Amino acid sequence: MKKIIREIIPPIIIRKYRDLKKQNGFFGNYDTWKEAANETTGYDTQKILEKVRASIWKVKSGEAAYERDSILFNKVQYAWPVLSCLLYVATKNQDRLNVLDFGGSLGSSYYQNVKFLNHLLELRWNIVEQKKFVEVGRETFENDYLKFYSTYANNTKPRVFVQYYGCP
Repeated sequence: MKKIIREIIPPIIIRKYRDLKKQNGFFGNYDTWKEAANETTGYDTQKILEKVRASIWKVKSGEAAYERDSILFNKVQYAWPVLSCLLYVATKNQDRLNVLDFGGSLGSSYYQNVKFLNHLLELRWNIVEQKKFVEVGRETFENDYLKFYSTYANNTKPRVFVQYYGCP
């Protein structure tokens, strides 16, 4: 069937079709965000949540060294500028660190950096995420140091905000 289609359809149409398949992103004219969202899937799908949960579980249990966007790695890929800022802030606060991590998944950055932070007198890593991620996080990954919230809550009370690339 493909062979017949290739013989009938002009090459320019086939090239344009291939070009469209290569495009990244979502395209179209929509009157509302809700209308566009109904035509797509996103980070809030159950399939993504399950994939992230399985990956983080492997990191937590020691089967993998590191996870980013549900992709597993055998070696941790540190963000040294971020880690150095976190350690700097902790030293300025008597070895105490209270992080507010927006969109922190199920603890990707926490697990990435905890090896360098677990000596602190106080460590609290607060993740603000989608409701489904918060439910899974609380049920499976939450501990004395790692907490999950669906909104920024006053009970997280971070003393210092560290911007991703902006260290004091």
